Amino acid sequence: MRVVLPVVLFLSLLLVACSDSPGFVVDRIDVQQSGWDSLTVQYVFEERASIGSTKIVFPDEVETTVFNASYDTLYHGSNRVIGIPDKELGDREAILVEVCGFLNARSACEQRTISASPKKMEPSTQLTFPLGEAFDRGSFRMDYRLFRQVYGSEEWELIRRRIRPETFILAYADVSPGDAVKIPIRRSRNRFNLSRLAKYRDFRYQIKSQLMDADSVSVSFDLYVRLAKEPERIASDHIVLRAKSTEERRAELHELVELAGSQILDRLKSLLGLRSAYVFVNDWSYQPLDKIYTAEIELHWQGGFRREWFDMIGLLSVRSNGTAAQYEWIQGSTSAARRWVSRMDSTTIVLDNLRPNAELRPPEDERRR
Repeated sequence: MRVVLPVVLFLSLLLVACSDSPGFVVDRIDVQQSGWDSLTVQYVFEERASIGSTKIVFPDEVETTVFNASYDTLYHGSNRVIGIPDKELGDREAILVEVCGFLNARSACEQRTISASPKKMEPSTQLTFPLGEAFDRGSFRMDYRLFRQVYGSEEWELIRRRIRPETFILAYADVSPGDAVKIPIRRSRNRFNLSRLAKYRDFRYQIKSQLMDADSVSVSFDLYVRLAKEPERIASDHIVLRAKSTEERRAELHELVELAGSQILDRLKSLLGLRSAYVFVNDWSYQPLDKIYTAEIELHWQGGFRREWFDMIGLLSVRSNGTAAQYEWIQGSTSAARRWVSRMDSTTIVLDNLRPNAELRPPEDERRR
């Protein structure tokens, strides 16, 4: 079996013919589609004499090769009726059909270009962003249906492909679409970490600066699918992120202070435990860029055999997610000072994560991987 490597010109629908002998040529080639999944090739070869007369000839061998738009071979052989994997091809993807005849060590080739079926995707999506306060993690669920146009009709039919079409999201703050982060979508359920992707720092900067300047920022997540050479946007989710109000911050701080107070008292209480305990916030502040609360708090507790009261004041700093918590002793009653010195090695102690159960867990399908 001889294989001729063609010089492929994929830019027009015009006939392209070649022959290594002026006398042996392809007179005509017809490529007919009765549907998207097959085509029929008809051809006629001629022998042309130098004086202008012609006659139809039958080559010793005829080979037909079909290529997709990426020059991958879809078929090579001598059949006139050829199956085409149309469902696996792109939207209106160009298909090149080349016929080569061989006669007495001479060859003649001719090409035709046809198109695959029009295709479209209908997605069903669910976006959650952000997961946490760092603006780097989120989840995306995508189910979709793929259609192609019924041959010779305006109707569409549902199809299935062996390989999932390339899909991705461009995420960006609406004030700066040029700083979009590209998120690949490879499965139905996806959990993403933007900090691992290009342009994340610019994306985060735009969000944080808008939250500080305007207390809100609109973020878009545009879904693209590549069914043709150029990807097409098929869906878009828009989320408005808002800074927490002062009351929301105060409520969050009080929760963190109670959790921190429990840890501190666990280290200071006697073997007999606590009878009563109270914690108060005297003053507090919040640093948005670092997401850190700083608060002066009072701790009062009663314990021990003599039911003695202990009082102290200290400075608590903690991230809004409960991590990086530490407490610094400022002053206290004599009994509290004695207890602190007997239990602690320093005026500043590091606390455990105040919200250990709030750590993110991967989705079920990722945990099984």
